[in-house]
Amino acid sequence: MGIGDYLANDGLGYSTLWSIGCPFHCSFCGNTKFIANDPKYKKIRHPSARYIVDEIKGVRARYSHVSQVSFHDGGHPEREPGHPRLLQAAQPAGQDHGGR
Repeated sequence: MGIGDYLANDGLGYSTLWSIGCPFHCSFCGNTKFIANDPKYKKIRHPSARYIVDEIKGVRARYSHVSQVSFHDGGHPEREPGHPRLLQAAQPAGQDHGGR
């Protein structure tokens, strides 16, 4: 299978970060080393939902073969208030997907 076949059938993924930082000290996680080096790493930081949506739209406009987006977050997305706003900002105007 050549690159053309791959792009035609599977596309490519785009990786980005939504958040960075973590207030926890889990024994299994490398974030504790980041906190040891910089105590400010405990604060969870992320850009606005509109910024992320615009970033992804810009990538798709430039690279139409991108078919998936992967978020590699340093924080805990289920605890962050911004993620529902990201989903809401990504909705096409006038459409409601019932929070899914």
